[in-house]
Amino acid sequence: MKPKLPIVVGEPNDWEIYTSVEDAKCSIEAIDVKDEVYVGYDAEGRLLKIDFEKNVEIELARVSISLAEEEPNHSEELGKILRNYLGSLKNKGHHIPNNINSAKLNELLDIFLKFSKK
Repeated sequence: MKPKLPIVVGEPNDWEIYTSVEDAKCSIEAIDVKDEVYVGYDAEGRLLKIDFEKNVEIELARVSISLAEEEPNHSEELGKILRNYLGSLKNKGHHIPNNINSAKLNELLDIFLKFSKK
């Protein structure tokens, strides 16, 4: 089973959304994965396993992303993360809709996608 797109990867105050796993893998550095900086979720709230090659130098290691669970056990957590992050962007003056507190997960992902394309 593959992650359902888009996927969200980040750390507590810095999140990115990706429309492909390959794009995410290319932008994540293995050293940060080694330091356990990132957490990731697929579009339904499944936790992602973000790993790296361990048989090469860390600077050359490729990142891998796969599902860490089959059921979307973290959809509420992802919704909270997105509401908080989008709310912080709105507070900084970015144009974010007012309905984020009542928005469903798929709506939050759509808002984040639209924001990230600007």
